[in-house]
Amino acid sequence: MTIFLSTTDRDLVQHFLSGQQIPGLTVQIGPSFHDGPWDLAVVPVSEFLLLRSHYSLMTQGVLWMPYGPAHLLRTAWVRGAWDYLKEPWDLFELEMRVSRLQSSELSWESHGLHFHLKDGKLCLGEKMTPLSSDEESLLRSLLLRRGSPVSRQLLEQTEPRNRAHSRALSMQISRLRKKFRGLGWVEGDPIPADRLQGYRLP
Repeated sequence: MTIFLSTTDRDLVQHFLSGQQIPGLTVQIGPSFHDGPWDLAVVPVSEFLLLRSHYSLMTQGVLWMPYGPAHLLRTAWVRGAWDYLKEPWDLFELEMRVSRLQSSELSWESHGLHFHLKDGKLCLGEKMTPLSSDEESLLRSLLLRRGSPVSRQLLEQTEPRNRAHSRALSMQISRLRKKFRGLGWVEGDPIPADRLQGYRLP
């Protein structure tokens, strides 16, 4: 997947100029958007709204994720944004949001159990349980920082179109825990809650 990131932020520019990339992604960076083989364009909301008036630029299969102040979020959605980054944001939040577009198979081992996530299904050996799109998105987000806690706030705000809230997130975590246990997890909590820090995938 190829992303174009429009920014003049020195830290972001230096991050990518130093050769660092987001796993599974190719990131091109520049001061303003230009046409190219992009799957996703991450641009300032002011630039997005200006580009939106150029019909041809918005019909080439590019998904748009503008970033900017919270009060322009709804305007961006109405104008066709796929997602929106509310300032301030960081590379991990960007990575979490983009992970929803990646359908690659993920595998990991925990407590001697070998899990696979593929095509909306969580698998353990021959056993399989389907996941909702929200559950899969949440699990992929936790896998990005497996072993480290991810805050509730970040998990909530990176849900599609920020529809999540604390109760919805708690319900999704609860459903995922039940599905892990249904596949054969028996040792402790499959998704521990670290006090004041968030949720963690061991």
